[in-house]
Amino acid sequence: MANLNLILTYEFLEQITAQSNLYATQENDRLNLTVDELRAFLEILVIMRFSPLPSVRLFWSNDRKFYNSRVAQVMPVKRFLKIMRFLHLNDNYTIPKKDEIGFERLYKFKPKLDHHNSCFKKLFHTARYLSVDESMVGFKGRRSLEQYMPNKPIKRGFKIWVIACAGTGYCLGLSVYEGKEEGDNSSKFLGEFVIEKLAAPYERLGNCLFFDNCFSNVVMMKNLLRKNLFACATIRQTRKFFPKATLATDKTLKMGESDIVMAEDIGISKWKGRGKKCVTVTNTMCNAESKCFVLRTNNNGVRESVPCPESIRDYNLYMGGLDRFNQLLCSYNISW
Repeated sequence: MANLNLILTYEFLEQITAQSNLYATQENDRLNLTVDELRAFLEILVIMRFSPLPSVRLFWSNDRKFYNSRVAQVMPVKRFLKIMRFLHLNDNYTIPKKDEIGFERLYKFKPKLDHHNSCFKKLFHTARYLSVDESMVGFKGRRSLEQYMPNKPIKRGFKIWVIACAGTGYCLGLSVYEGKEEGDNSSKFLGEFVIEKLAAPYERLGNCLFFDNCFSNVVMMKNLLRKNLFACATIRQTRKFFPKATLATDKTLKMGESDIVMAEDIGISKWKGRGKKCVTVTNTMCNAESKCFVLRTNNNGVRESVPCPESIRDYNLYMGGLDRFNQLLCSYNISW
């Protein structure tokens, strides 16, 4: 469990232990949980994920078809269920009410979220290229934060904004979507708020961010550049300040053809690769006039080399960091 110990540090486990014992006392019970026992409890959860059974109690069953000695010999089932009942991260008695200053919907979970965001950055030195996108954690209970996204593989659950290493898919930071941000500047839309929040630790470091048209606009690209953060993103033609009248229309461009607009250090490239619609990318990383060659299938079904703006090629290369992250998450998921 060496890797688990890097994320769940002794200090953080002490905090969980203290809060769990406090919660049990508030409920007129005694838990007397220790850090070693908590660590054993967490390791049992991992083992249960590797050998899932229909019911938790079956791991302690007298039937040898279900009995698991690695679980049953660590602690009794009643003790396991009691720890699960009182496991806690934050004091319920200090929760700010909805109308009070400091109210947070994720108050009970925030210590764990903050701790992991801190650990993720310390344990991995990322490359220059970072990708930002949304991910889903499956959940079918009743919570105000639950989202329904029919076009996603996980349709119901919690939406999470993630910034990851574009090459490895390693998660560097995450933020749970809580709906409309209270007290946020009305001049910012949600995508801009998310990007600035996740990219804040990398300001002045010269990193390159990749994200889709859910987050991008021209003003945000300028703001990121002032913070020495370069960016490359697809952009919707309905965004404010988008030079729609200057760029060629989709119908006028043929496969491999492109059109560009440049203003100061921001470039916008429109390129037709396949199909009827063009891909439009804004970037502050490279010259919008720079081109390369990529393979595309023409109308006769033959793959041929066609010119393509470098910004669009780079977007296709490095935007997949979150896809890699989701792939790893499915392969090594510990559902508990």
